[in-house]
Amino acid sequence: MVDYEAEVSRILPLTLQGIAENCRNRLPEAYRHRPWALAYPNKNFAEVFTADVQADAYSAAYTGMHIGKLRMVFDKARENGAFDSDVAVIDWGCGQGLATLALK
Repeated sequence: MVDYEAEVSRILPLTLQGIAENCRNRLPEAYRHRPWALAYPNKNFAEVFTADVQADAYSAAYTGMHIGKLRMVFDKARENGAFDSDVAVIDWGCGQGLATLALK
């Protein structure tokens, strides 16, 4: 299997949708149309992923939802003038990096 980093480097322009689609394509065929079943097979939503395929499944299943939430936040922030000057993003490992990609 091709290295994930190499796969993502070929997504131009780089978007969250492109990353999610790449992740979907990496899943076993049986899970491509229901990736949530592979991300959380035991319905334990606090589970820490221990395999790359779980992270791929999560991205394939939930990126669209996250994009929708981010759009609402960014629209409200824009209305309130939050982007009238420079914006600093601090990535605490809780999604800020992906949010930055969505914002760009």
